[in-house]
Amino acid sequence: MELNPILELNSLPKEGMWYVLSGIGDSPSMRVGHTATFVRQAGQVLIVGGANPDGTFAEHYRLCLSTLSWDRVDGPAQLGRYEHAAFQTESRPRRVFAFAGAGTDSNRSDVVYVDVRSDGTPGKWKALSPLLAGEPPSPRTYHAGEAACRGDHLYVFSGGLAGADAVPDSRVHRLDLAERRWETLEVADSASSVSESPPTPRQGHAVAVTDSALFVHGGMHRGEFYSSLHRFDLHNRVWSTVSSGDNNTGAPCARAGHGAVLWRQRLLVFGGLGRSGALNDLYSCDLETYQWSRIEVQGDALQPRLDFAHCLCDIEIRPDRDEDEQQPQQRQDSESAAGTPSAENSTVEGGAQDAGSGQRPTYLVTCLLINGGMDTEGNIFDDTLVYPLAIRCLVSDS
Repeated sequence: MELNPILELNSLPKEGMWYVLSGIGDSPSMRVGHTATFVRQAGQVLIVGGANPDGTFAEHYRLCLSTLSWDRVDGPAQLGRYEHAAFQTESRPRRVFAFAGAGTDSNRSDVVYVDVRSDGTPGKWKALSPLLAGEPPSPRTYHAGEAACRGDHLYVFSGGLAGADAVPDSRVHRLDLAERRWETLEVADSASSVSESPPTPRQGHAVAVTDSALFVHGGMHRGEFYSSLHRFDLHNRVWSTVSSGDNNTGAPCARAGHGAVLWRQRLLVFGGLGRSGALNDLYSCDLETYQWSRIEVQGDALQPRLDFAHCLCDIEIRPDRDEDEQQPQQRQDSESAAGTPSAENSTVEGGAQDAGSGQRPTYLVTCLLINGGMDTEGNIFDDTLVYPLAIRCLVSDS
């Protein structure tokens, strides 16, 4: 049995290793199809929804990152869903939205939200009203993640209909939360803008958005898995294939149900379901060169999984004095070609403030967080793990 080290708030994690986040309190039970959202202003991660053989969940969980403690908050029946999208907007950083997903009896296309108060406690979940203008996407699942939101806009591409079938929709939909309006971004039809055909309808794909483009990676439809990375130019409204997946050296294999986040102009992809079963590999794609690199994990890897909750989050670490004295006095930010901390060089960034004599220094650790999911052997997980991506010194004792 593989054993990953436990993340401690008084011990600086090592680069390139997965850590178990063993929090106290009422943590989420085993589930799939749920979401994780980092609410920076509250220092919390919200786990919303999900399902297991016992049914669909309508509660959410709060993980306080300063104490690594969990608590459960029951929600209304309308919150009960899985394989939905959860996201935040730039203008409402304390508000967490959930869109679409599968309910107990059918797929959904509604938008609900909850506000996290200044003391960290959540308000009540509400339906977004008044009614949204424009034509919303049809009900669907497995269509997007938090990385599909940019500014005040959520982008939706394709998704699941039922079973292994995708919705017959290859259009890009955009929800403007400021205007409460849906719109469809049609592919340009002009001599000056030559576009490839949109990617075929799919589900379980990854969607990520930058200021200029929407990216779609992987996914599946009726047993066929996809590996390419597609780019939709948001200004010119044209599609292009920027990475052919399996045929591109260093690229991840075809997969669906994987996790994807945007970090420092890179798309990070973890796990999912491939042709040979569940996966536990981690890849980075530079979104300027479209070069993929596999990130080599030190120590034990995670159990292969798909359909898990994931997000980026920041955790403050204050090493014990005896441990901190063993840390280098001067560190430079160094990354490997994959965009992750180098095992040979320090990754703690500078810019620290002086903590004064007798105070412990404080480090901010940016992590990829994973919760739950399942494998192809019938196992459903309830664990939470983090992979440190960068470490920044906030307060120094020098």
